[in-house]
Amino acid sequence: MSTPALEKAVRSAFQSYQEKSYEKATLQCRQVLMRRPKNADALHVLSLIALDQGDTTRAIALLQKAITHAPHHLQYELSLGNAYQTAQQYQAAIDTFQLSLGRSSAPATLHANIGYAYYKLGQTTQAIASLQRAVELDPSHTEAWSNLGSALATAKRWTEAEAAYHMALGQRPDFLQPMIDLARVKSERNQSETAIATLKELCLAEPTNVAAHAALGEAYAKSGNIVEAQAAYMAAITLNPSDELRIRHAILQPIIHESHASLQQHRLEFEHRLDALLCQIPTEEPPLSALPTSQFYVAYHGLNDRTIQEKLGIFAAKTWPSLTQHQRTRSLNTGRIRVGFCSRFFSHHTILKLMAGVLIGLPRDLFDIRIIIADPDRATLNQVITQFCPQDTIHVVPLDMVQAQSAIAALDLDVLIYPDMGMAPWSYGLAQSRLAPIQ
Repeated sequence: MSTPALEKAVRSAFQSYQEKSYEKATLQCRQVLMRRPKNADALHVLSLIALDQGDTTRAIALLQKAITHAPHHLQYELSLGNAYQTAQQYQAAIDTFQLSLGRSSAPATLHANIGYAYYKLGQTTQAIASLQRAVELDPSHTEAWSNLGSALATAKRWTEAEAAYHMALGQRPDFLQPMIDLARVKSERNQSETAIATLKELCLAEPTNVAAHAALGEAYAKSGNIVEAQAAYMAAITLNPSDELRIRHAILQPIIHESHASLQQHRLEFEHRLDALLCQIPTEEPPLSALPTSQFYVAYHGLNDRTIQEKLGIFAAKTWPSLTQHQRTRSLNTGRIRVGFCSRFFSHHTILKLMAGVLIGLPRDLFDIRIIIADPDRATLNQVITQFCPQDTIHVVPLDMVQAQSAIAALDLDVLIYPDMGMAPWSYGLAQSRLAPIQ
């Protein structure tokens, strides 16, 4: 087969791929590779087929092989970055996309992809910077605006997040994801009625949209309406009986109870739902966003919570074994006692005010203090350093719990203190591992 004939065969295979005639396209590529085993274009088409069919491992291997035969080929690098992203190998995706930045004719899309990968890694500051660069280069990039809104919301920069979502919706009014995320921001800002009204309309307009029903359940739960929250989650579960939705439904609890009898009944029902969860441990780890906390409001019941907390802890450890990888039982330190204070709330928050006296008062000749913060903005970081611990070491760790655990374990702490245990899934997830002998 001559070179022109090979090129024609690859073009034909790509057309078959676009028509979703995968068997035909695969056969055509194999015929080309029988004649030219190093034909990178044929390997690329096969990788696209594998990616469409959900085989990311094969897609990545094929693309790596294609790049070996045709180094620095921009399209292959972009496809490899997309494959890494689909496989949730976000750091590899970032590294691959950054290689292509100087040569791409669509740098906005590359910055958007890099920003999204940073966001999924929990590195919010970098995500915001990359996504802002994307919309600067291409103000019409709808998905970049939507993802920028999500990154800003994670950083609790609510006003900017709303503005970004409005930019996305201004360009594409039928874009459901920013509609749902905008409603979530409204709920976080105690505008529950607005959020619930928006999500109810979405659920009526898109009755099969799982995310809309789940977001409605979340909004009802934040407002304290557990009956409606349970109904919304059940609607989502009916459409998609995922482990994540099942967990979210099971851990619903009223914020305020009508009576002591109601409180007792809800606690009993809650324990029964926990027992059901323990009898049906997921075979694969659900998203860490589904991780149940130690149930903040249960502590206000004034009752013995040990059984509930034990069941929650056992369920978390069995469901997310990746969070139990570190078990440090002794320290190698011989000098000052190394103490870490780890929190997402070292900012304008009660937690920082509560801990201020401890942070200021601990004698530094006896204690080596390490402040551990999750991806803060610069203003928050400067406040913590200048006001409370100017002479101490600050460690900024990702929001990604597994990465954060590894970073904290590497500090070789003698004591690790979580001042906000039970207030956020992040610290609860970190505490599934023993990252210091005393914790």
